[in-house]
Amino acid sequence: MVPKPALERLCRIYTSLEEMDTAASVYASSRELEDMTGIPAHTLRKDISYLDQPGPGGGKYRVERLMAVLEQTLGLKRRPKVCVAGLGPLGQLCLKMLCSRREFEVVAGFDANINVIELTESDVDLFPSYELPAVARARGIELAVLTVADGEVEKTAARLYDGGVRGILNYTGVTVPPEYGFDVRSVSLFEELRILAAGLRAAEK
Repeated sequence: MVPKPALERLCRIYTSLEEMDTAASVYASSRELEDMTGIPAHTLRKDISYLDQPGPGGGKYRVERLMAVLEQTLGLKRRPKVCVAGLGPLGQLCLKMLCSRREFEVVAGFDANINVIELTESDVDLFPSYELPAVARARGIELAVLTVADGEVEKTAARLYDGGVRGILNYTGVTVPPEYGFDVRSVSLFEELRILAAGLRAAEK
């Protein structure tokens, strides 16, 4: 079983490989991957060692083969079913971005405001929030992007749980209640900016 920190790094490696010109770059060394991802080469080699037959070894990998093994091991071509909960400006942007790629199957959007649902143009079916559990169960939704108002997080998390959703990408400023057992990744605008600002101050010293 691949440890979770290694999974995160392997996904980052895959994203970087996607951006390579595979016609021009048949092989990639661990040092080249380090430059692309920021992951130390020795950590990279250890993470890749969890994979089945990733390449010739010696810290050098055939790009197409490595991508294929990553896709198989991590299930990256499985197209999990995703919804967006909260259709304000950020939620609508997430919906459009997700629909622009085929890596995920975006099957629904939800909002508490009926007017928002009626006025939002989308190729994805949109529903009022109270229908979330039934729609999620019926459509087999596994993952949710959470962009609701902070005061709606707990109620929405309960609905996602009732609908059988297992993973949440949380763009709100509130922690998702841990008792539901979701696999959660939270993105905090303020925290990320704080880290950048701290890095600038450290560089000035």
